[in-house]
Amino acid sequence: MNLTTEHLSDTRKKITVAISAEETAQEYQGILKEFVKQAKVPGFRPGKIPTNIVERKYSKELSEELTRKCLTKAYNHVVTDSGFEVYTVVDAEEPEVVKGVEVSFEVTVDVNPEFELPEYKEIPVTLVPVEVTDQDVDDMIDEIRKQRAEFNVVETPAKATDYVKVSYEGFIDGQSISEICPDKKVWAKQENTWEEAAPEESRRMGVPAVMDGILGMKAEDSKEVEMTFAEDHEVEALRGKTATYKITVHEVRERVLPELNEDFLKSLQIESVEQLKDRIFQDLEGRKKNEQAGDKRRQILAFLNDAVQIPVPETAVEAQTQALVQRTMMDYMRRGVAQAEMESRIEELTEKSHKAAEEQVKLDVILTRIAKKESVEVTDQDMQRAIMMEAMQTRTKPEEIVKRLQKDRRNIYQLQRNLLVDKTLEFLSEQAKVTETEKEG
Repeated sequence: MNLTTEHLSDTRKKITVAISAEETAQEYQGILKEFVKQAKVPGFRPGKIPTNIVERKYSKELSEELTRKCLTKAYNHVVTDSGFEVYTVVDAEEPEVVKGVEVSFEVTVDVNPEFELPEYKEIPVTLVPVEVTDQDVDDMIDEIRKQRAEFNVVETPAKATDYVKVSYEGFIDGQSISEICPDKKVWAKQENTWEEAAPEESRRMGVPAVMDGILGMKAEDSKEVEMTFAEDHEVEALRGKTATYKITVHEVRERVLPELNEDFLKSLQIESVEQLKDRIFQDLEGRKKNEQAGDKRRQILAFLNDAVQIPVPETAVEAQTQALVQRTMMDYMRRGVAQAEMESRIEELTEKSHKAAEEQVKLDVILTRIAKKESVEVTDQDMQRAIMMEAMQTRTKPEEIVKRLQKDRRNIYQLQRNLLVDKTLEFLSEQAKVTETEKEG
């Protein structure tokens, strides 16, 4: 099997694969022997069927298996023996292979560029030590109580954390915002909606001027408030404009937290306050350790990104750019952003996604090179665990995921690469030189 390479760019090569007539004949004979062993023909014992009868009965299957086996060997030969680190197969011809006949075809691949690795062991990282305080635990208990609170109707003015049933409508220069941007009801007009009075954590989910305005209002009260939209507001038509909101309160409900008593503990299937605190402590500690591990990885990736400047495989960047754009568009749809507005942002979004994709692919290339140098490998057990994890997350049968992967060998390569990158990053995390800083706050 001979390979001839044509240089298209620093990261793209066209490889011509030539399989000799002798090789196709030898491969065919090996396949035929296996068919003779497995074939079932009436009147003959298994393994004793004349080869000419097997060839006649299974001619189509023999031809398909010869093509499959020769092309698979050829692709593997390209990946392992071309002299390049193949990142992905961009395009590949798949000709029919005939026994005893020479065949040649072209495979276009993106390859990793040549470069020198930086010193990647003992990468310096600075981490905040993991610490869970009694106050952290108490705050989480309060959060759980808030989630299980009752809301009782009151006649008193609304105070912070009360829930208020309110109607409001916004106007800019006397024109209703409903006419300016009819698809933005949250910013335009709401009838009998519930708002929490002045909640810092919820301000991005509603109109801050309304949330602040309902403080001190009682049922049947009405008033007007003003709000100036930011210059970078998500709704273009509102950017930099000042709106007047007419507010009418219909009902005020006070949040009443449950007592930390036996009934409350039973509702959580907890036997004591001490057990509750212990469970919360462990949960918070686990979260903070995960956050610390994530911060450690981010610092390692930033170090590698700054230390290496290389061109990256084109196809990988294109594919990653499209994936990032699609992910953002799906997020826009969930947030209710109008189709026209999404389309108006597509050019800017694509440009930002392309830059992020280049960085991500570049880091994958660097980590893959480190993996090769350090003999980090993806095992069958790694693949099996990844498939089982995806099966659990997507509630899909593992065999269905395997079938999907087998439909296109590039899916398998991509999964292997993702696992390899993750294992290499974990290796670097273990090798990193950690300095602990003072706890924030």
